[in-house]
Amino acid sequence: MKYPAKLICLTVAVIVLGSCAGHKQKNRGIQHQQEIGRKMIHFNSHWRFMKGDQPQASQMDFDDSSWEPVQLPHDWAIFGPFNPQEHGYSAKLPWKGVGWYRKTFTLPAEDSGKRVYLDFDGVMAFPEVYINGQLAGEWDYGYISFRIDATPYVRFGQENVVAVRADTRKQGTRWYPGAGIYRKVVLTISDPIHIGHWATFVSVPQIDQSQASVQIRTVVENHLQSGIPATVAFAITDPFHKPVVEEVRELNLPAEGTQEITQTFQISNPIRWDILAPNLYTLAITVRSAGRTVDTDTVAFGIRTFEFTANDGFHLNGRRVQIYGVNLHHDHGPLGAAFYTRAMERQLEIMKEIGVNFIRTSHNPPAPELLDLCDRMGLLVWDECFDKWDNTAGRVDGSPPLEEYGEKQIRNLVMRDRNHPCVVVWSIGNEIGNQPNPPEGKSGPRVAFLRDFVLRYDPTRPVGLADCIPQTANEPILDALDLVGWNYNRRYSIFRERYPHKPIVYSESASALSTRGFYELPLPTEKTDYSDVFQVDSYDLNAAAWSDIPDREFALMEKDRFVAGEMVWTGFDYLGEPTPFDQEAVSSYFGIVDLCGIPKDRFYLYRSYWRPQETTVHILPHWNWPDRVGKTVPVFVYTNGDQAELFLNGKSLGRFFRNLKGIRQAMPSTTIGRLDGAPPPRKRTSGSAWILRKSNRSAAFGLNLNARPKTTDIALRSPPMERTGRRWSKNRQPGSPITAVPWRPSGI
Repeated sequence: MKYPAKLICLTVAVIVLGSCAGHKQKNRGIQHQQEIGRKMIHFNSHWRFMKGDQPQASQMDFDDSSWEPVQLPHDWAIFGPFNPQEHGYSAKLPWKGVGWYRKTFTLPAEDSGKRVYLDFDGVMAFPEVYINGQLAGEWDYGYISFRIDATPYVRFGQENVVAVRADTRKQGTRWYPGAGIYRKVVLTISDPIHIGHWATFVSVPQIDQSQASVQIRTVVENHLQSGIPATVAFAITDPFHKPVVEEVRELNLPAEGTQEITQTFQISNPIRWDILAPNLYTLAITVRSAGRTVDTDTVAFGIRTFEFTANDGFHLNGRRVQIYGVNLHHDHGPLGAAFYTRAMERQLEIMKEIGVNFIRTSHNPPAPELLDLCDRMGLLVWDECFDKWDNTAGRVDGSPPLEEYGEKQIRNLVMRDRNHPCVVVWSIGNEIGNQPNPPEGKSGPRVAFLRDFVLRYDPTRPVGLADCIPQTANEPILDALDLVGWNYNRRYSIFRERYPHKPIVYSESASALSTRGFYELPLPTEKTDYSDVFQVDSYDLNAAAWSDIPDREFALMEKDRFVAGEMVWTGFDYLGEPTPFDQEAVSSYFGIVDLCGIPKDRFYLYRSYWRPQETTVHILPHWNWPDRVGKTVPVFVYTNGDQAELFLNGKSLGRFFRNLKGIRQAMPSTTIGRLDGAPPPRKRTSGSAWILRKSNRSAAFGLNLNARPKTTDIALRSPPMERTGRRWSKNRQPGSPITAVPWRPSGI
């Protein structure tokens, strides 16, 4: 099935769970959200954990009193112990192993006869779920959500025990994956008649300025042994809570069966979801039978159009939008793989400050809360299912076959996420070109198989993948795809020649390397000239061997306007994959922001280019080098102005103009001094400056600049201290602390 040339979609976000008072005592850790006909229970507290395989731990009468009390989400590996002898890709943390979790709970007797489900957002890895000593279900991919039907195993009005075994020894990875129940768990209690799990899908077959045609498909399940009549009511309110749709459908549910309902509505003057205005409608579905409400579901959705074009990039709601994107791994640095909504929200807030409008979930499905946040914050998403198809996607032994393994993972990914307005691409793999057609000849059929399976559950979005081997464009591997993401160094050139009518996205760019606050002289002459102290210079002249520094990527985006935009590798440093110091280090150096969420110099580089309407000024390096008194220091200015005049202690050093390397000049150094700047006399605009304080003396740095570039030249850069009243701490290296505070020269 081919997706339409211009995608027209309405999508929904998943329900947001609230909390109500839970049962006490033996119902420990249960927080109820009481909906009419359904209970959704946060199941995250009062668990017990033990690392290592535990014989008989699945049994009800097993004594877990000596186990560690834990709250979910929980990543057992982030607690160590740190092992310097381990390989760097693992962050030298003990993620390989077996861990057990147990929890005791009681279900109300009055709920007898209802359906009970355990919904896991992610368990690393290969979880086995036991309820009251019986194996209730299992899963084999650590990154995707799954449901366990607990109904046959639970006892109402009595004590129940759930035990979960997680085994990471069979999990393949190239970075730190974490270990354990690292995302939330929800216990859902439903009437025998209820809306199916992830069974509501909303799309928009037609939309214009005056009207949107909204199609809702949902599935109602009947677990009773007899057929029964029911009604399904639909109600939609607009982003300002005004009712726009109300309608009721009658249906006859078969015994122990399901019925799909399709309903189309017309919404006048639709208010669109956009990255500039993420407007969300609300849909409420109510199921009634035998004179009572048996189930309700509430979702938020957005109306928008989008299109990936072959010659003019990406269009959202009819206008071209340049993709300013980043790749994000799933860990949160010191928090490990454990997912906390506020930690993720903070990451996205920092990314938006740079100008990011697009997130790639490299290289696996995210926690569902990430998509909720992107819906609300106005960020587009490339939703990715797998890493390479060489045993790193799942089992290290390569079983089961990708077709079998991938089918169920894609089903859960697409059904879970298909209603989010932020999602605009389904990615079925990363760098799968490591399995070209010869000699096995399977990659082409695999791509087609997985794409067709995606479209079974969502035909409204394009299906792509990220490739890194140009020669695959000469093989039939990519024929079935709607678009292709390419990683690094204009590797899409051959593809562009063979497939001139297929859209291209720069799915990984840069792979620049730096350590926040570390400066070393002389400057590197090659991008792979790295320090010998396991740090990477923060002058932003280093990159991985297969990639390039940001300036070159900016130039590429200016040249190849048919490319939809770039997704930088990466927004944040992440645990593991510590290029270029493979064995010796513990985390990556790729991030625009470090593990703790503190911007590197490169943050302001990207901000200057991605936010041209906002004045950006940043001067580097620090001014705290006693060993360079009387010597010169390379000074870089990251700004989006055309030129700047720099002053040292009130004396002009001249005007400097932006080029592909920005403003990068050698300046006299001193233990104390003031370096500032002013724009040409014809135009004065507000700028930023900062004071650097040492333990004994101070030096002030300032710069004024033209507010906006008038050329397409790339580079001038950005400011570390732009917001008045905010304090930052920077370290050149251990033992050399300096504090920077905002400062604004008088008269500016």
